[in-house]
Amino acid sequence: MIHLMSVFRGCLLAWAAVCVVQPAELRADAEDDLAEGRKMVAAGDLVAALPRLTAAAQMLPQSVEAQLALAECQLKLGQVDEALGQYRKVLKLSPEHAQAKAIVAELAGQQQSFDARLAQAQRRL
Repeated sequence: MIHLMSVFRGCLLAWAAVCVVQPAELRADAEDDLAEGRKMVAAGDLVAALPRLTAAAQMLPQSVEAQLALAECQLKLGQVDEALGQYRKVLKLSPEHAQAKAIVAELAGQQQSFDARLAQAQRRL
């Protein structure tokens, strides 16, 4: 019985070693998602880009580049509230980020209509 348990334990450890994704692999996958998402945005395929950029932003929470790419995609899709939240994340990571500061100011402006705020923010992209 003890031999059977040690064999089982050895198989389990070998399986876990093969199946466990290492942090470096996760980062590489996230960087791939970011690169592919950006290509999709450049090609105008915003709907396909959104899940790739969302995954990249989640896996790279300290990356200004990933947060900014997601915010830009969301804004281009007209997801203003989500984009505003993402731009605010950019500013938490990089308080002097000029583009994010300008877009947050425009999106958060209460005097303008929604359409005017959206058009101004999109011009900054």
